[in-house]
Amino acid sequence: MPQNHSSHRSEFPSKNSDIWHLYMQTYTGVTTQLDRELRAEADIKLDDFHVLWALTDNSIRINPPLIVRMGEIAFSLGISPSRLTYQIERLIKLNWVERTAVEEDRRGKGVFLTELGYQRFLEATQVHDAFMNRVLTANVSSREFKTLMTVMERILETVR
Repeated sequence: MPQNHSSHRSEFPSKNSDIWHLYMQTYTGVTTQLDRELRAEADIKLDDFHVLWALTDNSIRINPPLIVRMGEIAFSLGISPSRLTYQIERLIKLNWVERTAVEEDRRGKGVFLTELGYQRFLEATQVHDAFMNRVLTANVSSREFKTLMTVMERILETVR
């Protein structure tokens, strides 16, 4: 005999499923639109922009280049090493990054931005910043922004 689940329906959706659904809609909407704008205005995919961003670590150096270990990039982006390898191969073909040995660790591989990659990153950063100002800054007060950052950092620490 089939079970009657109607008595449980009042529990769904729960607060957790409501926030999860809202988070997923927001994440998907933001990343989809940002990817569209980056492709149209800077000729770069959002995934590639994230890799270039991870390579800068707020301290872009071209001469000598800032060499970042592949493992550090993968961790920073929260992606698997194999996914990162695929993306790095694409970026090498575009001449936006180069791979090199890491002097301190002969087995380790590092990546650095080329001049062309640096220029592409700067162009894409303008598009990214304009998008974030229009979507996030215009809709969130500075107090809400700080709260949002605190909550997101706490959640990230939990899942890492």
